[in-house]
Amino acid sequence: NMVDSSGQKAKGLYDTMQLYRRQLTDSLNKFKAELDNVKNGAGYARLAEKAGLNKDSLPGLKTGFWHLEDFKLGRHTVDYTELTVRSLSVTGAGVTLADKLYIQASAGFLENRYRDIVLRQRRLPRQPAAMVRVGLSGYADRGLFFTVYHGKREVLTANPNNRSMFGLTGYSLQYLYPIGWGSFGAEFAKSTGGSYRPGANGNIEKSVGLFTLGTGSNEAFLLKFNGTVPQTKTGIKAEYQRNGPDFQSLARYTYNATQSSYLLEAPQPLFKQVINIKAGIRKNNFEYDGIENLSGNN
Repeated sequence: NMVDSSGQKAKGLYDTMQLYRRQLTDSLNKFKAELDNVKNGAGYARLAEKAGLNKDSLPGLKTGFWHLEDFKLGRHTVDYTELTVRSLSVTGAGVTLADKLYIQASAGFLENRYRDIVLRQRRLPRQPAAMVRVGLSGYADRGLFFTVYHGKREVLTANPNNRSMFGLTGYSLQYLYPIGWGSFGAEFAKSTGGSYRPGANGNIEKSVGLFTLGTGSNEAFLLKFNGTVPQTKTGIKAEYQRNGPDFQSLARYTYNATQSSYLLEAPQPLFKQVINIKAGIRKNNFEYDGIENLSGNN
């Protein structure tokens, strides 16, 4: 009986040690996965606090360091926000740094332009531009972001041989907030330069200044939500955007019209993602008060 009792105790002790071993291995693997996803000093500090360590006692976390996430030289695509720089082809240099701040910067010459598809034009005016995006959270997908850009764009004209340039400067404030299975975003943007339209008296009105707020003329705002329902894998994308008649950015041309649009999409994979169905609704409104002003003066 004593032998059986000792054997049961030994087996129980062995099972307990194995359980602790599995728990320790799982904890180490989870910690390693979280460590692999950390890309800046602020992230290491948060992970240290989560592990119960005092970050002030760790010299490496006190000083911090910049992590080079990306560096591009030559032609590359710049994609910051919907209202500033979206899918813009740039020939130049671009860099992404992350620490307590998340910084993206790019400078070069814009490749986006209207071209004559019949006649080849060898000498095209260059479109220099520079843009910077700074996030206060240290991450690319959350927190408050400030974006500023400056450059020159080619004016769209009916005669491709008569090309002129205008300067363009703008900025935006964007806030991204992850909420469980989705992410909410809001953005306000303002631009200046290059937009002229007839006023009520028939004279040409120049767009208002870059820091004149509340007019709505060269302002835009955007609300959006993107997410996926985990149980059904149903995607949800909702977006509402409104642009003033003089609002412009490096990625778009102005139409001198007030624009508002909303979008709702719901993609749904079926049969183990063999078939994908997407249902969506989209509406665009264009309001051009210049037509009324012109007809009132004739």
